[in-house]
Amino acid sequence: MEQEYVVTKSAWSVFSIWYVLLCWLIVPLIIWVAKIIVVKNEKIVIRGRKVVLTSGVLSKKEDERVLTNVLGVVINQSVWGRICRFGTVKVNVIGGSGLDFEMNGVKNPRELKGYLEQYVASVTAQNQMIVDC
Repeated sequence: MEQEYVVTKSAWSVFSIWYVLLCWLIVPLIIWVAKIIVVKNEKIVIRGRKVVLTSGVLSKKEDERVLTNVLGVVINQSVWGRICRFGTVKVNVIGGSGLDFEMNGVKNPRELKGYLEQYVASVTAQNQMIVDC
């Protein structure tokens, strides 16, 4: 009778330190790409007195706000945001903090702030003309 020797392979043979290193690089990369897709599917549209915030990749969410009684517009920018020209624009509205809203990750927030301030000034001028009549 012949002797038989069975060789088994170790699961550790497929383990490599490179897999561990690449795993720690690939998982954040996948998360980063997913966040980029989400951000690129967010849109802010200002039509007359309304601001429409649209977001979502597979299912869409649309939030519509009316620009009435705006107290002010505030910009928050980090150092990274100032370098890359993005920031958060917060619109303060009369009538409670529940009506205030923020727009995060806005390109050129100063330009948006200027537009909103110009809009508020024109609405105030129109309201003043109505009161004077």
